[in-house]
Amino acid sequence: MKLYVISIILVFSTQCIYLTKLDAAEDLLDTSDSILIKETVNNAVNDNRWFNASSQEEVKSILDDYYTGPLLDVLTADTWKFVQQCTDWPYQVSVEEVKITYLTNDSAVVNASLKDKDLYTGNEIHGLAVYNLIKTENNWRIISDKYKWE
Repeated sequence: MKLYVISIILVFSTQCIYLTKLDAAEDLLDTSDSILIKETVNNAVNDNRWFNASSQEEVKSILDDYYTGPLLDVLTADTWKFVQQCTDWPYQVSVEEVKITYLTNDSAVVNASLKDKDLYTGNEIHGLAVYNLIKTENNWRIISDKYKWE
């Protein structure tokens, strides 16, 4: 059935074809991989255990659940510097939506809608994130990220 839809749309618009192919690709995803990818992104955003870490090694151990490669090293160093400062951090970042836009056996691209809420004032800002992930022997890990806030 989907082949007919794609063929018909091909006649009318290449833009529609692109969107249809992405939707069809999501239907063909290995369910376990798509679930693991979405869990990795959700948990990477929501897990704030690093805030209470007592060492840089503990920060890395926490972030290693979601990140790998040079990004893990950069985030570990930056996060540890942040944790060492005496600071009040009244923000809660959460994921509103996750959409897998590209998937192979060992890599994925995910678009996520994020919300950053100030817990004191209730003010919220929204943003978009793009995550590139690879499949490792342990699970899916984020290797790069880009953010655009309102």
